[in-house]
Amino acid sequence: MYEAHFGLAENPFGVNPDPRFLFMSEVHQEALAHLIYGVRQRKGFIVITGDVGTGKTTLLNRLLQGLDARTRWAFCSNPKLATDDFLRTIGRGLGLDTEPGGFSKADFLFGLESLLAGCLRKGENVILVVDEAQNLSTDLLEEVRLLSNLETSAEKMLQIILVGQQELNDKLRCDELRQLRQRVSIKYHLEPLGPEDTRRYVLHRLRVAGCAERALFSPEAIDVVYQASGGFPRLINSICDNALLAAYSSDRHLVDAPLVEETVRDIDASYPGGKPAPAAQPSPVAAPVPAAAAEASLAAPGCAVPIPAAGAATIAVGRRPLAPDAVGRGWLVAGAVAVLVLALLALVALSYDLWGGPGPLLFRAIH
Repeated sequence: MYEAHFGLAENPFGVNPDPRFLFMSEVHQEALAHLIYGVRQRKGFIVITGDVGTGKTTLLNRLLQGLDARTRWAFCSNPKLATDDFLRTIGRGLGLDTEPGGFSKADFLFGLESLLAGCLRKGENVILVVDEAQNLSTDLLEEVRLLSNLETSAEKMLQIILVGQQELNDKLRCDELRQLRQRVSIKYHLEPLGPEDTRRYVLHRLRVAGCAERALFSPEAIDVVYQASGGFPRLINSICDNALLAAYSSDRHLVDAPLVEETVRDIDASYPGGKPAPAAQPSPVAAPVPAAAAEASLAAPGCAVPIPAAGAATIAVGRRPLAPDAVGRGWLVAGAVAVLVLALLALVALSYDLWGGPGPLLFRAIH
């Protein structure tokens, strides 16, 4: 909608996992390195956790896109399933016959073991990826653990990657899942972006969208974006997208800090019962990253696999008149009271003369 106004070729802060917009921060590079190492070395269980909107699914897309033809994988993005449906989803992803009418768990396990043994003989690798794994029930997590028993004396035949939010860590700490926890060979927790990575993230996405020379966000505006988003990429996208829309609506060509603060308040107030968020304070500017390192990071290759993603909520952006604050309302009330007192004093002065006798107004009222 605002692309032409800012000279952009496309929306720089969309929700789709477009590989051209992938920004590999230091933490994302480390997480991806853990995933690649675990898969190549057949480590068995790999767990990646992170809060909402830290880019976990994007990492999975990057991993799966980079796999060669000698690697088979099954992807499950909706683990809230019954046991048979969960196993059937795995089998379908690996090419096993899993017709609902004749599904048998014993037949499935026999077929899966035969498939894994055949792949191992041919030097192929097989991966099971479960996204949103915090939604796995305890029973399904136990089923996943049992699948890891398919191994030889030398190596694992099935590599299992569980990716989920913090709640997955909480589940794995439960005593009843201690056997699964002990089998996790590689564990990594994704942290949100820092102030400098947030700046580079915003500039990277703008550059990919066609804004190569002029700045659309002031440095102070990006500071506010970081303070309001906490460095979570999904929130950064939401705030920046709405800030550009607000700038377009008011015919501006630069997003400054006050506009981002207003945008954050509007986003917060758009939810039922929401209150305007306080203005964010600019954060200290981090030390600059060497140009060569920044350029290498910005040029990091991205990728995406057509995996269903959770729908993004539409956020309304509007302009609201500012209500007077509590101090202003207090002065208004005090002024009104003062005017009323003065009016009463004037009436008394007209009703009594200065020598103590009743004035003409009061005299006439009595007689």
